[in-house]
Amino acid sequence: MRRKKENRLVFELINASDIVLEVLDGRLPALSRVSSIEKHIERLKIPLLLVLNKCDLIPRETSERTKRIFSQEYPTVFISAQNRQGTKKLRHKIAQISPKKEFIISIVGIPNTGKSSLLNILRGKHVAPTGQKPGITRSKQLVRISRRILIFDTPGIVPFDHPDENVQAIIGCDLQVPGLISNFTIDIQLVCRGCASGQGDGRNHNALVTGIAHGQVLCH
Repeated sequence: MRRKKENRLVFELINASDIVLEVLDGRLPALSRVSSIEKHIERLKIPLLLVLNKCDLIPRETSERTKRIFSQEYPTVFISAQNRQGTKKLRHKIAQISPKKEFIISIVGIPNTGKSSLLNILRGKHVAPTGQKPGITRSKQLVRISRRILIFDTPGIVPFDHPDENVQAIIGCDLQVPGLISNFTIDIQLVCRGCASGQGDGRNHNALVTGIAHGQVLCH
């Protein structure tokens, strides 16, 4: 019941938005994407921007590689909300894909990817609520962050039901965990498509992610 309510609130935000930011953990970006949300956004023909967060915890070349791959589907930027890195490029990309002179943004994603930190950066310190939008739960308010941009003051949290506890542990921490060291890169397509379907290099998906979490597997 709670999961249905959470999903309903996320869809409410998306339906009332002109642009959606999906915040991903830059260390395991493919596993922190939510295909059902992305498909819903596509059906509504709303611009979607993928935001790779926590990129201060991985090598820059890894972030660049992920960005190249994901950009084939949607506009993609990488940032570190904690260190306020890349936020200027993010604002530029938002303005670039905006469909209107004045538009509404919502931020969505699974737990612990840095949605609230990003929201606080975009909001700044001196903002005031502008009221509610019809069809939106009362707890969700719009705030104006610039002459052109309004943003919902609460991110949409998509329930994270990935069965692997190691994936949940990695996304839930803000550390450069063993296995994600400076010369380490994850083959995004392998993890996202090959391993999830039991193909790729033939290793079991859970075994692969367990190895990543404990520094026993390097995927190049």
